[in-house]
Amino acid sequence: MDENKKNQENKKENVFEETFGDLLKDEESKKNNVVMPKPNETLEDTLFTEEAKELTPEQMEQAAQDYIPPSIGDDKWEQFVSRTPLPPLTRDQEARAVSIGLQEVAKIKQYMMYVHRHMMNEFTKIYSIFPLAVSKDFDEVFGKAHKEMAAILEDVENLVAGNIDRVEAVKANFQLHQSYEEKRLSILYDLLEHYNNKK
Repeated sequence: MDENKKNQENKKENVFEETFGDLLKDEESKKNNVVMPKPNETLEDTLFTEEAKELTPEQMEQAAQDYIPPSIGDDKWEQFVSRTPLPPLTRDQEARAVSIGLQEVAKIKQYMMYVHRHMMNEFTKIYSIFPLAVSKDFDEVFGKAHKEMAAILEDVENLVAGNIDRVEAVKANFQLHQSYEEKRLSILYDLLEHYNNKK
């Protein structure tokens, strides 16, 4: 038992010595470990002597010639860069186009619901087989289609309103944000052009 205790205490002392031994050295040995710059050198010269030397202009030019950005050869990127961007709308133009777009989306939703209810009522009134054998399947199919259409119209609302972060495709892939910004601007321009030509 006593030997075990002694061994454990020796191990503890060894671990303590390895860990904190440098702190316990006398002042003379500490002074020997300090980095001192030579009289003609600054501290920065002493500490950063192994840093890479500055490149000459010729070397920099050569490195730039050898560098090929990852976008080179990417067809989508090249098409994106080669397009001339649409100029931004004025605040009044944008407000008018957004208002028109949101009104039209609301009307589409209302009309979609109206058509669905009207069709179901007419089928039920006219065809006796419809409520007996078909209406449940119609409800399932049209219900699913209405949910999908509602999701599409919600995306269109967000796009027109400028809430591009809420568009489902952008939520899934944020890299599409810029292309949806352009798509929005294009839609707003087309809305204004359509309504301006109506007058």
